[in-house]
Amino acid sequence: MSEKFSTLFRCEQNLGVEKSPLIVKAGALLINNENKKLLAQLKIQNISEKAITMVKVKLTPLDSVQRELGNAVLFEYLDLNCPSSAEFGPKTPIFISTPSARSFSVSVVEVAFTDGTLWIGDDIAWTTLSEESSNIVAFNVRLKKQKALKLIEDYTEDSLSEALELLKSISHTEDLSEYISDCETEILAIQNEKAQAESKRIENNKKAKKFALIASPIVAAVIAIIILTYTVIIPSVMYNKAIDMISEGDDEGAYRILSAAYYKDSAQQVEAIQARAIARANKYYLNGDCEEAVRIVDAFSCYSTEAEAFRYIYEGYYDQAINEC
Repeated sequence: MSEKFSTLFRCEQNLGVEKSPLIVKAGALLINNENKKLLAQLKIQNISEKAITMVKVKLTPLDSVQRELGNAVLFEYLDLNCPSSAEFGPKTPIFISTPSARSFSVSVVEVAFTDGTLWIGDDIAWTTLSEESSNIVAFNVRLKKQKALKLIEDYTEDSLSEALELLKSISHTEDLSEYISDCETEILAIQNEKAQAESKRIENNKKAKKFALIASPIVAAVIAIIILTYTVIIPSVMYNKAIDMISEGDDEGAYRILSAAYYKDSAQQVEAIQARAIARANKYYLNGDCEEAVRIVDAFSCYSTEAEAFRYIYEGYYDQAINEC
């Protein structure tokens, strides 16, 4: 894998202005080492409550001492349908026609939402927002509340306890007393159920000990059959099934079986499947489909340098990808 791109510049993280509906989480200026053309890439996150359909950004090229070079680039991200908290942009190149540019400033000119409303930005370069800025605080509060509600749906003692802590941490922003009270009530109910189940388990154990004195020879025979079934018969059947899948070209099915437990030479078979996956992924990468390449190496839990390089390229981190090559 050749070093086709080099990174000339990286933006500060979390660029924005107060009350902006999105932030620029990251950005980079890259140079194509073959034709010396420049391109920029941005990773943008929607921190508003509404979905976004279009974003127009302005990139101003700067020289090596941060002087503006003119020829600012206006670029539109179209047909986004980007929901709240989602990200976009890291795989979209923005070509810079000023060859002497060595960095850039960025601002967001306009944002369109799915409800037909617009947000218009001021013509100023965006700077790094602090964690205390109003839109970052509002975004973090919203994320915490969404996470708490999801944890409540999971309905386990641990998830409810975590949700309770999250709700208490943001209760100063709005009245969450009803949610907090519900969490505390549900945690107590689960704890009572556990106590009753434990009491029943102890009683059942007493009965089981009495029965064991009578049925121990039968139980021993049943256990022996179960051990034989699960340690010899089932593994052999599953291994043969996986080998058949490999011969039929179903590497994914075979991988799920062979990676779940040890069957004969399953470790060597898994390594061979992963090697074939890397080879297939490389073909997709060479054809320009890095997303499919990453899907393949992730499906087979590949951890080679090539697999890591595919992931870095897919995420737009070209210099890390170069280091893996």
